[in-house]
Amino acid sequence: TADERDQLTWDQLKGILEAKYYPRHFRERMEREFYDLLQGDRSVEEYEREFARKSTFARHLVDTDDKKASLFRNGLTRDLRVLVASHGYLTYAETVERAQQIEASQLLDTPAQPLAQVAPLARQPAAIQPALPAPPQQAQHRHKRKWRGRDYRRNRRRGAPTQAAPP
Repeated sequence: TADERDQLTWDQLKGILEAKYYPRHFRERMEREFYDLLQGDRSVEEYEREFARKSTFARHLVDTDDKKASLFRNGLTRDLRVLVASHGYLTYAETVERAQQIEASQLLDTPAQPLAQVAPLARQPAAIQPALPAPPQQAQHRHKRKWRGRDYRRNRRRGAPTQAAPP
C-alpha cells in the first residue's frame, strides 16, 4: 500500500542521513583510517574510544563481534597484542577489558624514579646544581699536510715528479 511505501526503516533513514552529511570521499577516508588504526602511544582507553568512533564508518569490517575483537587486538602494541592473544578467543568487550588490565599491571610493574631524577635541574637553585664537566677540547694542532692523491707516496719513492708537466 501507499502508507507502507512512505514509511522508512531506520536503516534507510540512516543511509540517507549519512549520504547527506558524510560525503562518500569522507566515509572512504575514515574507513581507511579505521582499518589502519594502531594504538601507538595512546592508552588502551584512548585507543578504544578512537576505535569505536571510527568503526561507525566501517560497519562492514566490524559486523560481527569476532571481527571487531580481531581488528582491535591487531591494532594494539605488540606487547599487549601478544599478551591479549594468549588468552584465546575473546569477545570484543573481553578483549578491551583484558588489554586494560594488562596495561594497568604493566604500569604498576614499572619502577618509580626517585623525585630527584624526575625534577629538571633547571628548577634547582644554582648552589645545589651539580657542576657540569667542561666540554672536551679539540687538539690544538692539526695535521696540515695537503692531500696530494693516492699515488703521491708511491711516485715520490720512485723519483717520479709529483705534478704532471704542462704540455
